[in-house]
Amino acid sequence: MKIGRLLIITVLILYISPASAAGVWENASKKEVMDKFRNALDWFTKTGAYKVNVSYASFVDHTTAVPYERSEGSFVKDGKNLHSVVLGMHTIQNERYRITVSDDEQMIALNNLSGTEQLPVDMESFSDLLDHVQAIRKQVKAGGTCYRIEFAPNGLYASFEFELDAAGLLGKLTYFYSAEMTEENDEADESGNVNKGKIQGKPRMEISFYNYQQNLKVDYEKEFSEKKYFTASGKKVTLSEKYRHYELKDYRYDLK
Repeated sequence: MKIGRLLIITVLILYISPASAAGVWENASKKEVMDKFRNALDWFTKTGAYKVNVSYASFVDHTTAVPYERSEGSFVKDGKNLHSVVLGMHTIQNERYRITVSDDEQMIALNNLSGTEQLPVDMESFSDLLDHVQAIRKQVKAGGTCYRIEFAPNGLYASFEFELDAAGLLGKLTYFYSAEMTEENDEADESGNVNKGKIQGKPRMEISFYNYQQNLKVDYEKEFSEKKYFTASGKKVTLSEKYRHYELKDYRYDLK
């Protein structure tokens, strides 16, 4: 079962902390939540060069402490150059191309540049979620604040939380899913043990942000150059030796 893959469409949204329920929660307004979240995103848009490490963990239910799957990623930016690693998928944008590399699918997709800046989370999606809120609460604790958004009954999310540190930086995002998942399990856990049987529960996804670094001197060739993947001359694209067996999907179009 690939819960991480199933939840990939939610990679760019929010957090849950099982320990947070132990504290005292108080009501919070939609405006406060929007302002705090927008301020946290401002760091990503206003910082000229940065690197942030990201950890993705999926769980089979809302309370399990041990992840079913875990993946490490990162976001690197230098000016308009971007490189993200999300659930094993690389997305690179430089002054010429927008490139997606999937090692799982052994595929490289080549696109025209996007006018939208890639961020670890999406303000528009966050705003849409708030249209379906039943309750908003916050918990102030040592080192930061946790906001919890609870939804009216629906087929996707039961609730989510996002946590900010004392400086207002994004610390963790998590979704509680409302739909129950049942699948047969025949994969190894983190210890290498294969526990065959049925997995049943309402999953959750945690996304943790850590090791914020800013004003870096980023190695362009390492992070943003397309040359490690291919060389191009006009519409002719030649994959590098390492990636020559990958499928190339060229979605570029002529710009008028």
